[in-house]
Amino acid sequence: MSSVPTIDLTTLNPKVVRHMSPKQLQQLADTMRAFLIDSVTKTGGHLASNLGTVELSIALTHVFDLDVDTLIYDVGHQTYPHKILTGRADLFSTLRQTNGLSGFPKYEESPYDHFETGHSSTSLSAACGVATSKYLQNDTSNTIAVIGDGALTGGLALEGLNNIVQMPRPVIVVVNDNDMSISENVGAISHLFASKERSQAFFTALGYTYIPPVDGHDLSRLIDTLQRVKDTQESVVIHVKTIKGYGHSDAQLDKVKFHAVGYYTVEPKPVGKAWSPLIASLVEAKDDVYIITPAMIEGSGLRGIDRARVVDVGIAEGHAVTMAAAMRRRGSKVFLPIYATFLQRAYDSLVHDVARSNTPVVFGIDRAGTIPGDGDTHQGIFDVSICMAMPHLQLMMPANEAQASALLDYAFAASTPTAIRYPKGNSIAAGQPLTITSPTWLIEQTGTQAIVISYGPDVYAIQAMAHAENLSITLVNALFLNPIDEAVFASLIAAKLPIIVYEQVIRSGSLGQALQARSANVVCAMAYDAIPSHGDVKSLLDQAGLSMSHLAAEIRRHAT
Repeated sequence: MSSVPTIDLTTLNPKVVRHMSPKQLQQLADTMRAFLIDSVTKTGGHLASNLGTVELSIALTHVFDLDVDTLIYDVGHQTYPHKILTGRADLFSTLRQTNGLSGFPKYEESPYDHFETGHSSTSLSAACGVATSKYLQNDTSNTIAVIGDGALTGGLALEGLNNIVQMPRPVIVVVNDNDMSISENVGAISHLFASKERSQAFFTALGYTYIPPVDGHDLSRLIDTLQRVKDTQESVVIHVKTIKGYGHSDAQLDKVKFHAVGYYTVEPKPVGKAWSPLIASLVEAKDDVYIITPAMIEGSGLRGIDRARVVDVGIAEGHAVTMAAAMRRRGSKVFLPIYATFLQRAYDSLVHDVARSNTPVVFGIDRAGTIPGDGDTHQGIFDVSICMAMPHLQLMMPANEAQASALLDYAFAASTPTAIRYPKGNSIAAGQPLTITSPTWLIEQTGTQAIVISYGPDVYAIQAMAHAENLSITLVNALFLNPIDEAVFASLIAAKLPIIVYEQVIRSGSLGQALQARSANVVCAMAYDAIPSHGDVKSLLDQAGLSMSHLAAEIRRHAT
């Protein structure tokens, strides 16, 4: 690397990059990498994945005319260099903050973000759509899709890969091969890329022109290769080998840890136990349970679990659900932890293979509720609506560790499918041991002004707010969202107090909406009416009218 980077990143746009000399492009790569390390370690965000795409992003911007050609990145967490090259370097101090720069492509942020994505494996389907539209519009410009080898484990990516060669306009597919998803890649696709001969046989058999592996950190070779395929009349796969975390010694050594980082240049604050590893450890204690994960070993707290009991199926959420259902039908107890926002991608399998047939798979719905930083593609606010619509499926959420343990015991003893939600947070109360044998709600405290029903750690936030605001409320911890505790709900109705339901989910299909349909006593269902963007949780809740101060105002408005 150059020891003295000299490029002013705030002056960049694609036209400027297209006219840079080879020496300037290398200086640009050095400057960008140093900038990313300095900036992202202050704001938090995805680091290792972006350090690996610096040269590739520069080469693509230099060779193609991004004011005319269409460049689509998969996943989106590798687009920080693209954002810098398209005029957004001066916004990086606001990365992932409220009203700041998104960590993923955003339509409203830049005309160079042609397709929004926060989930994996969408780029090739999007490229099919773009290429078809260009044909209909008589547009002969280039369409380029950049997809990682890890993202190619997703079924949607394989569907797109199969379809592209039939398109009337060609697509240039750049495979960013770094041997990684968040964790190491798994399955046959990862072995495919280990051999140039196997890769070539695979892609040429599908009908692509295949360009053998190119060093993704050699700007000169990248540019020469891209120049050769520019304005191609046939679909091409360019195999690019990159190193995740390139240029940062710590990130190269621990690609998983540095995939996404927090504010690790400042003194870290002490935190409590996180929900994901807590749930994983409780499941591990059950010797007869097998765990399936769709490429989320680290995210779901499974890194320390005996790997003989864990199967990583890759980025294949629907496959994970159907596999779990088949295992359970054969008598094996299965736990499937899955992010709330990724459960959306397995909706059909959940309906067809689990709920319809009443197959007792146990789901852990991770990252449920409001998610900071990652923004609208990652908000865990739709899983309640999804699960409430499912026949047979029982949906629960603990507020503390003891409740989590009791609900897991209940779930693994149940003869129906069950799902336990838990949030991203790190602060978990221990709680009093309890045994749960049927759908249960807990009365945390009683009061005279109103009844508030909620679930999960929000129960404790509401309790603290009511004390601070001197509000006399009956606070109900709805451990089961579906089915509800009919006896407790009947007693709440009989109390003839106004009932307010508070939850960090989308309103349509929420518990509050379901309870409003059952009783006029439910006077207010506080929930999201739109998908929140990126930023800190406090700001997002305040913008949506879901802060504790908003709840206090609703209690006062309806209080008897």
